[in-house]
Amino acid sequence: MHHCSWHLSDTTVQENNTTFPTDAKLYKKVIDKCNKIADKEDISLRRSYVRESKQLLRDTYNGKHPKRAKQAKKARKRPKTIANTQIRDLEKRMSSIQQSEHKKDLELYKRAVNQQKDDKDKV
Repeated sequence: MHHCSWHLSDTTVQENNTTFPTDAKLYKKVIDKCNKIADKEDISLRRSYVRESKQLLRDTYNGKHPKRAKQAKKARKRPKTIANTQIRDLEKRMSSIQQSEHKKDLELYKRAVNQQKDDKDKV
């Protein structure tokens, strides 16, 4: 009569929904944040780019695919342009009081959008 030992192993898998932090997503966040500040401060920006930035983000997906490479490449550059436009536009339209209130955020966005590949202390 030999002794059987049972091992119960818990095989639940935690659903992972972190995504790779691509530049495009970063720019999209900056664009959204700029729009949010503008809303809060009751500033109307020239454009909100809400729809476009959403679509561009989707266009960057699967960018290694030969048929999508060109579209994806364009979609990777464009949000950066938009983000910079939004930051500039926002700064232009803010009163000095508003500017000092959001100074830290805006500086951060600028750094985030314009960081280079080999920069030290990235955002």
